[in-house]
Amino acid sequence: MLLLSSLFACVQSFHNVMARYQFVLAGRGPLPRRLATVHPAHHSPSTSSEVQSVTALFVTGGSTALSTGLAAVPVAALLAGWALGRPRRTTPVAPAE
Repeated sequence: MLLLSSLFACVQSFHNVMARYQFVLAGRGPLPRRLATVHPAHHSPSTSSEVQSVTALFVTGGSTALSTGLAAVPVAALLAGWALGRPRRTTPVAPAE
């Protein structure tokens, strides 16, 4: 259990560093400007985080597909379609009365 929680912490840390690195590079010019936007409520680099998640999904799915004889490609495509096609909330949700 300790090994799994340590692995999750390492992956989460790497994801955070890459998202913030993309955010800074987009703000300075080498990457698309859209990656430099922040979440309106949390002020976090949410667009960069989503791009990093999709990139990691494709890299992980690609390496899995290559190692398993392309059996995982439909699953990776399904997950990528879900991640890219889900609706985004742009206004805060009002509390229920």
